[in-house]
Amino acid sequence: MTIGLSFLAKPVWEVFYQNHGLAASVFSVFIFAAIASSLYTITLIIMQSVNKYKVVFIALGVELILKAGLQYPLMVCAYKLGLPPYVGTISGTLISLSATYIISIIYMIKVMKISMKDTFKGLFWILFGSGAMLASLFILRIFIDTVPTSRTNAIIIIVIYALVGGLVYFIFTYKPLFKTVIAKELMGKIKKIFKKSGDKNEIKKQ
Repeated sequence: MTIGLSFLAKPVWEVFYQNHGLAASVFSVFIFAAIASSLYTITLIIMQSVNKYKVVFIALGVELILKAGLQYPLMVCAYKLGLPPYVGTISGTLISLSATYIISIIYMIKVMKISMKDTFKGLFWILFGSGAMLASLFILRIFIDTVPTSRTNAIIIIVIYALVGGLVYFIFTYKPLFKTVIAKELMGKIKKIFKKSGDKNEIKKQ
């Protein structure tokens, strides 16, 4: 979803604000901070829930140092590469946030002996499906431009791209993700619901 929003920043911005100038360009990059921020929050909450406050403080310290030390140099680097300076600022934020959950994950694997095999496997297929989806959107852009001319046109563009991108992602991730992981979890929850209802019926009969 994040990749799709970044790719369709201009029509999405047009739908809500009708002005897709610099703001839409900033949005297309800044949206990736949502993923980093979510992972950052989740991993720190996990560490706090198991009373690993030392790891939390170390991770936060690393984040602060990286954010303070990287943003200005990356802004200058982006400017010299011909990119907008905000790309450097946002990149610094992403790197600093990423460092916190990398530290937490390494601690979970090395010290807490938590297996991340299934997690990394799922991550691989998510990235693979996202790459395939992104490739399909680039091909589609050859025929349908993503720069909208009106709010109605923007909505049509979003719907077409969402359908194509969603279909491609589903095709590439159906077996490894939807069929083996999501379907298994869903069936497990359904079985639990039936089991609870069966237990209640038995209690009523008694």
